Amino acid sequence: MFEKLKQIFSDNGLLSGSLAGFEFRESQLAMALAVGEALQEGKPLLVEAPTGIGKTLAYLVPAILSKKRVAVSTGTKNLQDQIFEKDIPFLRRHLDSSVKVICVKGRKNYLCRRRFLSLLKQPTVISMGADQTLKRIYSWYKTTSTGDRAEIEWLPDDSPLWAEISSSSDQCVGSECKYYKGCFITKLKQRASSCDLFIVNHHLFFADLSLKQDEFGAVLPGYEAVVFDEAHQLDNVATNYFGFELSLLKFLELVRDIRKELQVARVSEPERVNLKLEELETEARKYFGAFDRSPGRKRLESFEGLGDLLELGGKICEKLNSLAGELALLESASPAFPACHRRTLDLTRLLETFMLREDPDLVYWYETRRRGVFLHASPINVSSHLEKLLFRKVGPVILTSATLAIGKDFSFIRQCLGIPENAGEIVLSSHFDFEKNLIVYVPRDIPEPHAPDFIAEFCKKVLELIMISQGRALILFTSYRNMEEAYRILSGKNLPYRLLMQGEKPKSTLLGEFKEDIHSVLLATGSFWEGVDVPGPSLSSVIIDKLPFEVPSDPVLVARLERLREEGKDPFWHYQVPQAVLSLKQGVGRLIRTVEDRGMVGIMDVRIWKKAYGRKFMASLPECTKTTNLDDVARFFRADSVDSFSRNGVSR
Repeated sequence: MFEKLKQIFSDNGLLSGSLAGFEFRESQLAMALAVGEALQEGKPLLVEAPTGIGKTLAYLVPAILSKKRVAVSTGTKNLQDQIFEKDIPFLRRHLDSSVKVICVKGRKNYLCRRRFLSLLKQPTVISMGADQTLKRIYSWYKTTSTGDRAEIEWLPDDSPLWAEISSSSDQCVGSECKYYKGCFITKLKQRASSCDLFIVNHHLFFADLSLKQDEFGAVLPGYEAVVFDEAHQLDNVATNYFGFELSLLKFLELVRDIRKELQVARVSEPERVNLKLEELETEARKYFGAFDRSPGRKRLESFEGLGDLLELGGKICEKLNSLAGELALLESASPAFPACHRRTLDLTRLLETFMLREDPDLVYWYETRRRGVFLHASPINVSSHLEKLLFRKVGPVILTSATLAIGKDFSFIRQCLGIPENAGEIVLSSHFDFEKNLIVYVPRDIPEPHAPDFIAEFCKKVLELIMISQGRALILFTSYRNMEEAYRILSGKNLPYRLLMQGEKPKSTLLGEFKEDIHSVLLATGSFWEGVDVPGPSLSSVIIDKLPFEVPSDPVLVARLERLREEGKDPFWHYQVPQAVLSLKQGVGRLIRTVEDRGMVGIMDVRIWKKAYGRKFMASLPECTKTTNLDDVARFFRADSVDSFSRNGVSR
């Protein structure tokens, strides 16, 4: 395999002759060889691969050559689609036309025949005002071979109708369904089982991994190897899927589905069951209505009305057990009733989990979202889950991202994910000329982030910086409060550049407008710290309000820090600093996306200079000019400005 890889990635190899714009990169070849070796020897591998080296091909090519069945899991659906629609067709044309590849999405992306055809029979369909929409979906249904909602381009992303007819592990009746053989999920599993590669995203992968022993939940067939792209996200994603979530919605969905099934199955004398459903809904609304609705994530133990919740929860469990008894008597009336019976028992166990809170390895907390109060039980550490379900069962697990190591040290990601000791490590160098094309500005004359006048002084610096860069700036915040306050202040300054703010429009729309209006300035937080790719002149300045430490009151973080203290470790240096360093690297990585990109990163946090941990953050930045002087920034943007501005098509 190794000689073949060298030939493929060499100066005059397969890629050079068939891929437009290809240039030989030592880092890309080194990664391909390392991935090939890991696949061949069956060992885990950690690869920090900087932007622009071509890491997708560096793992896809050896994955295909290995002849193993490989799951490729990406951080986003966009990257998933890019691999399947762009990279795979290229490799099938030029490397191996026989390789079988499938793109697998979550269950809810696919139509459920049983739910859809059942809905069409409901007398309430016309009253829902959805009759015309259903007719259009029915026309599509008669021709589709996949049931993938992506084929219905005209259906809005947030369509409530799709939630009524899509596939769901909760509503699935499994092999008892009369549509089982023609089920789109069944067909998807069959197609996937004969494929060499299947492209998924992290959310689907871990949802599937957590349900592997549930015949109604799992979608992916067995695999011999896994490649995780954007692997820095795995800790957070795995935490979501190896925990539990409970909300009023789960109760209301169960009640609604049972009522619907009573009608479809034409159950005689359904009054007794309907009465129990009414009582269950009433008690569930009382339970979730008892929580305070203030924003933020809070430990469940801190809720003052915990005693009342225990009493309400006990009543709900009684109602659920009574309902389960009724459903057991109806199991022969419809294959949906056994599924409803299973869900009722599962809901009882789930509620008891939050009432008893017995597992010392879980942290129990709650939060208020737009759709109500949600209870969570999250693992304090996901490493044991991954060791048991992933690393012990799958030999070669390859993890790659631009942000996995602190310097050349992978110990933090190893600690978080429980990566085996025999895992290989490689930190690849970037081919970007950071010394020439990047300047980092960190002022000394600004208050610390917790100071009351910080945002006002921050905005003064921002005004100076964006006038120097002629807009073209992405301003990243660690909190919505800072973002909204800065937007309010900057909006009143009559800037000659358009201001955009996250939340005003969908993310894709905002990024489109930011790219199109070259001199615009975008204020953002959260998801914009990563996965934002704006090469070219529209982005020449990334300004960060403060070092991205996690919110210190977050229940999961607090529990993890407490656990580290119990183990005799310093939680600040062992967890908080490395986590923030990796987050900062993600934010900084938004700027230089191609060899032509040039610009400034401004970090408005003087703690870099004042605190001992500041050296860790500075060391994580690329080798480039670092300054505390605005004049240096101005000179950087003036240097070769005529040439670079004309090259990038920016009007002066």
